[in-house]
Amino acid sequence: MEALKSTEINRKNFLRKACWAGACICGFMPVAGGGTNERDSVDEESVNTDLKLMQDWISNLLLSLGENLTEDDCRKVLKTSAMAHYDFLTMEKVLAPYIGDLLSFNAFISKEWGWMVDYNPDTGVLIANENKPHCVCPLLNQKQANKYPALCYCSEGFAEKMFSEVIGYPVTARVLTSVQRGDNHCVYEVKTRMH
Repeated sequence: MEALKSTEINRKNFLRKACWAGACICGFMPVAGGGTNERDSVDEESVNTDLKLMQDWISNLLLSLGENLTEDDCRKVLKTSAMAHYDFLTMEKVLAPYIGDLLSFNAFISKEWGWMVDYNPDTGVLIANENKPHCVCPLLNQKQANKYPALCYCSEGFAEKMFSEVIGYPVTARVLTSVQRGDNHCVYEVKTRMH
């Protein structure tokens, strides 16, 4: 229960900060000419209402992308969206101690994030299991029963950027299983060898 509450707080903070910075899609929260006092006076009910609107809008967009684009086009569009979350989490700072040391990074995400990582240095293939029974995306309402399989392409983009940064050159990542696709966990295959 505490983990779910923490996820909700992180989701609210992510969307609130993104909107205050002017990065909010279509200006869902008033940011133009706001001033500091308006930002500080946002009440919890307003944040919850704005959060629900944004989550519903994003959910509808994800469904539409998944239904109306080819898999390749959907992947291209959503992989680039991962950078918003990557930058928000200041991943470059998180990853800095692990640049060039994949094994230490794997130990870090296993210990700190609870991931299960299996890396075969002979093949260069890394299998990373988030080891959580829920989607960790801060943009979705986790209480909704709907699934948004297209969102997994954003996760691929995040994993590619993260492991590329650690390894020092571009890698490819694919979601093998996903909570959004009806599986028990989100599992990635990361190919760490240059092709």
